[in-house]
Order: sequence, then structure tokens, then C-alpha cells
Amino acid sequence: MTSNDDTARHRDDLKLLKSLANKGLVAARLRRDHFTEAINWGDLRCVEVGYTVTLEGEYYQVLIEEANPSCPKFCEFIREIITAAGEGFDSFNLEVRTAW
Repeated sequence: MTSNDDTARHRDDLKLLKSLANKGLVAARLRRDHFTEAINWGDLRCVEVGYTVTLEGEYYQVLIEEANPSCPKFCEFIREIITAAGEGFDSFNLEVRTAW
């Protein structure tokens, strides 16, 4: 079982992750010419963040809506913005996905 301290820490991590993802979206909008993928810039938003523990390890997820589910360049850009913040999220434990 997880303790209340662990739960609170994960909630804080998720709030921070969503904030960083939204900062990444602001940065992406400023560089929208950089992306050729189908993205609805007007409604683009982070709708969900999560934390998962598996037998292989732990990882965080970010789900951004209003972009083609196949946007590897855009997802990598958002992942780089998040990991560059130096808040403990790295490319090995972070998945960024897009959906319509």
C-alpha cells in the first residue's frame, strides 16, 4: 500500500507535470512553423497526466488533445521542454501522447 505521504508527493508531481506540459504547449505555439504534423492549435491542451508503476519500472504520462495521434516530432518537443526543466522527469520515464 502507498502511504498518504507518497500519494501527496505523486499528486504534487502530477500538478507540476501538467504545468510543465502547458509551458511546452506555449513554446510549441511560438514555433508552430517547426511542426508539419496535423495539430489544431486553437484547441490544443493537456487533458491528462498520470503516474504508473509496472513490473518494468515507474513512468509518467502526458496526454495532449487536438493533435494527430501520430505526432512524434511534436511529442518529442514537449518531452524535451519537460525534461529540460530539471524537475526529475527524464526521457526514460516520461511518455507524451497525442489524441484528437
